[in-house]
Amino acid sequence: MPATGPTVLTFHYGADSVDHAGLDGDLGKMELRPSYDVAVTFSGNTIKVVQHLVVYLYVRSLATSTDGNVVDLAVADTYTLGVGQDGRLAATLTTTKQDRSKNPSVDSFLNFWTDINRITSAVKNWLQAVVSPNLKAMPVSAAQNFVFPGGRTFAFKSTGFSDFGDLVSHITYTDPS
Repeated sequence: MPATGPTVLTFHYGADSVDHAGLDGDLGKMELRPSYDVAVTFSGNTIKVVQHLVVYLYVRSLATSTDGNVVDLAVADTYTLGVGQDGRLAATLTTTKQDRSKNPSVDSFLNFWTDINRITSAVKNWLQAVVSPNLKAMPVSAAQNFVFPGGRTFAFKSTGFSDFGDLVSHITYTDPS
């Protein structure tokens, strides 16, 4: 978490798993390398949450191999903030999704001898069933539950973030009488 600037949070996770068959993997090998990144930025009156999930797959059967990112999903959630009449924080969510997943395969002649396309398709289908439903937007209600203090004494005009990530608002004093 940096002390200043628009990026307030970054997170990275990466792992790998490898297995092989035969003496030193001469019959086959499979690798899975998942990675997940998320970045949260505050800029002007927006909160942006960008998530990126990648799962790389390598499959080799005998001397035939194929590889690629069988899962490559990116979700960008942009929350535009404002202040409602009641002093509550109002947020509007815009979500963009990108799916750049690949289906690695080999030609039909090589597949006849190795059946590698069935293996890669089975792994890809299993991975997408596991991860796709879990990469979701943060609910807007999380931001809309914030109420600026002094709602009956001050009128809040606009909201935004400072260079230090503080939520600030322009206010006007109103006579409560």
